[in-house]
Amino acid sequence: MVQRLRESRSIEERLREAEHLSGLGQLSRTMAHEIRNPLNFINLSIGYIEDKYRPTEAEDAEKFTRLTSGMKHEVQRLNQLVTDFLDYSRPIKFNLQKVRVNPMLDDVLALVWAKAEADGIQIIREFDHCDVTVEVDPALFKSCILNVIVNAFNSMSEGKKDSSVLRLISDLSDNDYLLTITDNGVGLSQELISKVFEPFFSTKQNHPGLGLPMTRRVMEELGGRVEFHSVEGDGCSVRLFLPCPCE
Repeated sequence: MVQRLRESRSIEERLREAEHLSGLGQLSRTMAHEIRNPLNFINLSIGYIEDKYRPTEAEDAEKFTRLTSGMKHEVQRLNQLVTDFLDYSRPIKFNLQKVRVNPMLDDVLALVWAKAEADGIQIIREFDHCDVTVEVDPALFKSCILNVIVNAFNSMSEGKKDSSVLRLISDLSDNDYLLTITDNGVGLSQELISKVFEPFFSTKQNHPGLGLPMTRRVMEELGGRVEFHSVEGDGCSVRLFLPCPCE
């Protein structure tokens, strides 16, 4: 009886979210059109100004280039924000496959190792013992892991501790596969923890705040879930659960 109530609540929550995203999708398409047209005009105007009005004096030309480059960067950032907004509001299309977990983890770590090395972050892998097979969309699942790791890197760069450590731990929890990703960064207050899955919430400037909300959407549509734990000043722990492994 309790299990049925939980399932009923879960279905109701998903229906509400689907309805919300449907309305958000219509709004985002209208906004994208209204925002991108002026941005395209601004971008073309910057190009025209660069061609017609570039100063001949070296010092003035350098200042001019810095100014126009900054303008183009902001246009690009706004365009990316519109793209992220559209991506979040669209229904997710899955290409489900039965795949081993560890090669996917290795693929993600291969993307971030250079950044980790440059920032002095030690990556500890504790997943070789638990190479199970799960049914996921590999690209989307790897994107979820990458979102969590990028957040962890940002947190540790703010903390500036003598030793920054990212740890990935695989395990089995009841009938679920569990991946735990921990860092020893600055952590979050209890007030901020309650907001981490809200779309567009971010503690960073110029950051859309869609990584964790999208991660939760993907994991829940795969039949799993995400848990976020943190102690302010002592890092964060994100737990990704997937349904019973398919062997």
